[in-house]
Amino acid sequence: MHATVLCPGFTRTEFQNQQGADLSLVPKFMWMSPEQVIDGSLQALERNQVVCVPGFLNRMAVRLAGPLGGHIQRRVAAHNGWRTPSDAQQEGRDAAAPESQAVDRVR
Repeated sequence: MHATVLCPGFTRTEFQNQQGADLSLVPKFMWMSPEQVIDGSLQALERNQVVCVPGFLNRMAVRLAGPLGGHIQRRVAAHNGWRTPSDAQQEGRDAAAPESQAVDRVR
């Protein structure tokens, strides 16, 4: 058995509308069609790649982001009102902590 993690980037589907995300600032050239994503993922699967980032621009963005990738993701998400996995983890810790400690973290 082999698994490939797919990191598609901006893909034209109804997913973003369901999330209510405002993507008007995303340039049109950054978007991929579902067919392009599928083609890239199938090629990666055939080559037994562990991670698939389809699209030249997406791969360049990953390389340029490097160690700053997480920081950039959190800044963009905060600017757009989106949640990141680290937000959910922090909320879980805040819920488990006594109220006074949770308030101190917010300050």
